[in-house]
Amino acid sequence: MSPQTETKQVLESKLVLKTIS
Repeated sequence: MSPQTETKQVLESKLVLKTIS
């Protein structure tokens, strides 16, 4: 797994959390 994929997942997770808030 490349680090880019991990970063993308983290960014998506942050966006989802922000949307839920």
